[in-house]
Amino acid sequence: WTLIQAGAALSISQGGGVVGRVVWGALADQLVDGPRRMLLSLAGAMAIFGIVMALLSPLTASAPVLLLLAAYGATAIGWNGVYLGTVARVAGRQEAARATAGCLFFTYLGVVVGPPLFGQIGTLTGSLGIAYALLAVPLIWTLFLLGGRWPEQN
Repeated sequence: WTLIQAGAALSISQGGGVVGRVVWGALADQLVDGPRRMLLSLAGAMAIFGIVMALLSPLTASAPVLLLLAAYGATAIGWNGVYLGTVARVAGRQEAARATAGCLFFTYLGVVVGPPLFGQIGTLTGSLGIAYALLAVPLIWTLFLLGGRWPEQN
């Protein structure tokens, strides 16, 4: 893909994130145990999408790649609205600001550290596919940690 095609394709992932953030929040509000189920579902979907990204080749047709980018973006970019709403709710009114600020510190630490680390893994292994697949590891760990328990709401 040319640089312009790749940039346009990645903009689809950003658009997916915008749509995902609204849709996931609306669904989480409607489901029984919604935020927990939604965050666990999103973690599972992100892990799967990271592994599928590793399976792409330069010969993969553009339509499936664009669809995958939209779905991956919807989850990997759209999850944080449900997350921050849950943090605020669990922390309670008095601690919501401090709790969400603390969580965002770690979230954006990942935003700063993640891309260079991703690039280094791609460079060291000679494959961005491996870097994408490795993104599934912390997500699977999240599923393990949060799958059986959930903090009580204040």
